[in-house]
Amino acid sequence: MAGPSEDTHQDHEKIKLLIVDVYSLRACINAIDTQNAVRDAAIAALKRQLTENHQSWTNGHANGHIIGHSEAEELTREVATAITARFAETKKKIEEIEGLCNNCNSSLEGLFSDVRQLEAMAELRNGSNDTAHSSGSASPIKPKDSPGTYQYEIPQSPWLTDQIDRLKSRVKDTENSIKDIDERLGITAKLAQDQSGSAFGSQWGFQSTDPQGKSDCQNQSCKDNAQVLSAAISRIDKLEKAVSDIFSQRKQERLIDETTQETALLGIYRHLETMRTPDLERHESGVFAGDSIQIIGMHMPTPGLMLVQSHHLPTTTENKYNDFYNNTFAPAVLRLSPATAALRYKLHSPKTAEATYLALYPLPDASYLSSPDLANLIETTKMAGSLGPGEVKDYIHFSRSTWDKIQTLDHPGDQVAAQTLSMTLMTPAEGVTDAELEEWYAANHVRMSKDAKGYLRTTRYVRRADQGEGPRFLALHEYACKVEEMPEARIAKVLGQRYATEARVWERSVWELVGALGDRGQRL
Repeated sequence: MAGPSEDTHQDHEKIKLLIVDVYSLRACINAIDTQNAVRDAAIAALKRQLTENHQSWTNGHANGHIIGHSEAEELTREVATAITARFAETKKKIEEIEGLCNNCNSSLEGLFSDVRQLEAMAELRNGSNDTAHSSGSASPIKPKDSPGTYQYEIPQSPWLTDQIDRLKSRVKDTENSIKDIDERLGITAKLAQDQSGSAFGSQWGFQSTDPQGKSDCQNQSCKDNAQVLSAAISRIDKLEKAVSDIFSQRKQERLIDETTQETALLGIYRHLETMRTPDLERHESGVFAGDSIQIIGMHMPTPGLMLVQSHHLPTTTENKYNDFYNNTFAPAVLRLSPATAALRYKLHSPKTAEATYLALYPLPDASYLSSPDLANLIETTKMAGSLGPGEVKDYIHFSRSTWDKIQTLDHPGDQVAAQTLSMTLMTPAEGVTDAELEEWYAANHVRMSKDAKGYLRTTRYVRRADQGEGPRFLALHEYACKVEEMPEARIAKVLGQRYATEARVWERSVWELVGALGDRGQRL
């Protein structure tokens, strides 16, 4: 039997290197969290100082010690109020950035967990058959003894270097931006501190000249201090813009990064599958060719979707059809299949479509759609029951298709069934690659997230091989708004792009949610 190849061994080592890189990236995120805590303390101190200044000014005025020029007093009051408001808005923005960092950390946790699961399914063996990995082959994988670290020393490798470097670059940019914000906060805090203290009244140009409370205001001093406060407001404006820019940039980058991470991880799985040897003996034993890694019962489930379009026949009424579907048929599908949710939509447009209702059943493992269990489900649920004698097909027309999930473009936290669904079936033009389509959908998702009110997410599927002829891709665009509130102007821009206009097949329909059974938070 041929010995393992050096290249394949290095490929596996590169996969392990990815785990080490994720550890490093998580450490960077933890460092940013620490900086966030320091920044919050600076904001709290500055806000506390502003509050003390405001109270000092208010108490002095109430006691009659500060009765100066009314216009100067009003200007000072307005400027102080404006600064307080600006800092409140800035603090809110920074809290949103912290939430974004936490979301990023959660995404990396998920990526790390997936890769860790992959590694856990592999039993590493060095020096298989006494000939594997000679002195000229790739460096061996050696165990580590240090607690809390990854358990293998991984040789350096360019595997997914571009992806990891780009993620590290994002973290570095965030660190630099937060450092700049900290410096600005420090300057502003010092400015506010210089304007506070026990001699607050005199520093603002107010001097008491009469024990009965009569006083005189040094107008020039008031004006000077007003200019100082105006400069402080200018600094806050710049700080607010910097925070807003960072917030928008991080949001868009995270959306793209999540898709890229998912694609990269899927690439790892597919790469492993292509490395299986055609040699019967090693294939049956579950050993990858060219390496000493033995995969034990490895199965990477691909999420799937069962899509059912239907309408009632003249043999029954729409009310009876819906009652049967909601109370008998859909609950039976959830009970007898791995589907965790059943989402039902009614057609809004186009009115010419034959099927008037749509049911979506998301599945954690698409292999169910090719198993005998699906046939058993169809057989078990075929009787008409409350509809009347005979079978369901005598009263309802069904059109079922099955799909494998290939791309998810989502917002963290939006765990709710969409009120409105835009469904697109398409076959791209000749020469358009799958990678081009993925990039196009990802770019439009970022624009829709920014400009389209009500837009939630997009999930893409590819038709399963055993489904025969039909549009190759399915895209489900979800909206948290009514149909009449959909951002049609923004949607029209997407529909006018060449991937849509030049597609060999492009069928778009819009649906309204009428019912949800099971886990309403289940993502499509």
